[in-house]
Amino acid sequence: MTIMEVKPNQTFDAQFEAVRQKSREKLRPADVRRLVKLAGKRLTDPQVLQIAGLITQPSASSSLVFELLGDLTLAPDTNSRLLQLRPTLADVASRWVTTPPPLVQDLPQAIEWLSLQLETSPGQPPVTADRARAVLLWLVAQHQNPDFFLQCLRQVGKLLGAHQKKFSKKSGPSKREPVSGFVMSKLAKSVLALGRGANPKLGRLAQITMVIETILMQVRERSAAADEALRKQTETEGTLTQQQRLNLEQKEAIQTLEQAKKNLETRVNGLTQEVERLGRAHQQAIDHTNAQVVEGKRAMLTDIRSKLDPKISDAKLYLDRPSPVASQALRLIEEIAEALKSKEVRS
Repeated sequence: MTIMEVKPNQTFDAQFEAVRQKSREKLRPADVRRLVKLAGKRLTDPQVLQIAGLITQPSASSSLVFELLGDLTLAPDTNSRLLQLRPTLADVASRWVTTPPPLVQDLPQAIEWLSLQLETSPGQPPVTADRARAVLLWLVAQHQNPDFFLQCLRQVGKLLGAHQKKFSKKSGPSKREPVSGFVMSKLAKSVLALGRGANPKLGRLAQITMVIETILMQVRERSAAADEALRKQTETEGTLTQQQRLNLEQKEAIQTLEQAKKNLETRVNGLTQEVERLGRAHQQAIDHTNAQVVEGKRAMLTDIRSKLDPKISDAKLYLDRPSPVASQALRLIEEIAEALKSKEVRS
C-alpha cells in the first residue's frame, strides 16, 4: 500500500496505539493535539472516547488536563478541534476542588469560594497542586471581566501570600516581548503559565498580585485625581454655559434696544418731516395772508383816491384866488394827495 492509500483513520489508529503504549505520566498535550489533528476535521464519537480514556486514567498527568483546558479557555477559536474534549477535561478538573465554583460573577461568593479552596486550617486538607490548578483555571476564565478578574486575582494573591514562602530571586530578568491584544488576556496567559509543570509556581502568583495591588492603588489615586479634574471641568463648563447664556441674553437685549432705537429714529425722522411740511404750509399761509392784506390796502387806497381826486380837483377850482386861507387849504390838499400817492407806492 502506497502512502497515498493510507486512510486518516488508519493513521489515527496507529498514532493512538503508539500513544497508548507510553507511560501515562509521560503523556503530553502535544500527543493529544497530534491525535486530534490526524482525526481530520472532526473527531468521531469512538475517537473522542479513545482520547478521553487516555485523559481520565488516574495515572494521567494533571498538568495535561490543565494545559489543554487552559488553552481552550483562553483561545477557543484557535483550539476549535479540542472543543469535543472540553466536557471530559472540565469533568476531570472539577474533581480537583472541594466544592464547585459559583455559577455567576458575584464577588462575595467568589471570595468565599476562593477562601474555602486556598485557606489552610486544621479542619481542612492542605492545598494540593491540582486544587491550585483548578483555581487558576477558574480565575483565567474570568479575564473577560477585567474588574472582577483583578479583584479575584488580588484575593488569590492574599490567600497564597499568607502561607507561601517568598519566591526565590535567583532567576534574572526575563526578556520582554511586545504586548499586543487585550491586557487582561495577556495577564490571564501569565497566570495560566504559573500552573504548568509538575509543581505550580504559586509563590510567583503571590508576587504578581502584590504588584497588581500596588498598580491598582496608583490607578485609584489617578482615578480620584481624574474624577476631581472632571468635576472641576464640569463646574467650569457649567459656569461657561451660564456665562454664554448671559452673553446671549445680553446680546438679544442689545439687539432689541438697537431695534427700538432704529424705530425711534424712524419716528423722529417722520415727525421732523411732518414739522417741516407743516412749517412750509404755515409760511405759505402767512405769505398768502400778507399778500391778501397788501392787495386789500392797495384796493382801499385806490378806492379812496378815486373818491378824493374829483373833490380835490373841484376844490382847486374854487381856491384859485389868492388868499392865505385858501393857500393853506390848497397846501393841505396837496399834502393829502402826496401822502395818498406814497401809500399807494408802498402798498
